[in-house]
Amino acid sequence: MAAARTAPVAIRVTDGLASALPSPDASVDAAVVTFVLCTLPDHYAALREIHRVLKPGGLLRFLEHVRADTARLARIQRALDATIWPHLIGGCHLSRDTGTTIERADFSIRRLDHFLFPGTRTPVSFHIAGQARKR
Repeated sequence: MAAARTAPVAIRVTDGLASALPSPDASVDAAVVTFVLCTLPDHYAALREIHRVLKPGGLLRFLEHVRADTARLARIQRALDATIWPHLIGGCHLSRDTGTTIERADFSIRRLDHFLFPGTRTPVSFHIAGQARKR
């Protein structure tokens, strides 16, 4: 909140749920999700809600865990998701194909960077960062 008060542009921070944002249709210039979509029970519904509140051409910036790029590691991710991982890490699901879900929610991805963090190939290291525009 302190950073929002001192930012060089107007920022309004409000409480809400991803599935029911407290903003009118087409009233928001931009949205940011960071390690949120991996934890929500229905990340598609949250993206559709973000789409609803964004103005035409509004920007979505994201940083998220995603599914591995090999079948073996993706199987391990699914096994972790079905057992212990979400319980240990606040509901996080490692095996989601978030980039595709963003596009299904009627966004056009403008930039998409895939990276490993940490820099080794483990089930928890696959991430994406980027930006998308409301179509």
